[in-house]
Amino acid sequence: MTQDEEELIQLKELYEELWHDAKTLVKDMKRSILMYLYSAFVTFAVAALGFSYSTVYWVGLLYGNTSILNYIGAIIEPVSSVVITIFGITLLRWYFRIKKRYSRLTEIEKSN
Repeated sequence: MTQDEEELIQLKELYEELWHDAKTLVKDMKRSILMYLYSAFVTFAVAALGFSYSTVYWVGLLYGNTSILNYIGAIIEPVSSVVITIFGITLLRWYFRIKKRYSRLTEIEKSN
């Protein structure tokens, strides 16, 4: 076997290894992109829970419970829930942006 043939065999083996790793990389990337979507949904659920707790604090204040914890909760819960909601929206935007950016790559992986 000539040196050129040996180099071609080595290059072929290297290419096959890279192709196998690339398919795994794309699969991992698709799962990572989905994590943005799942995280956004969990973030929205936590924000909804925070808004419901803030309602409890505000109702307590309206019925005359003037505990300092009620005042703190009535201020902190809605503010933190708004911040969490903004973070969830940001996660959704990242998800759609990254999904669009790598859509061609994931289509190539599906076809092979």
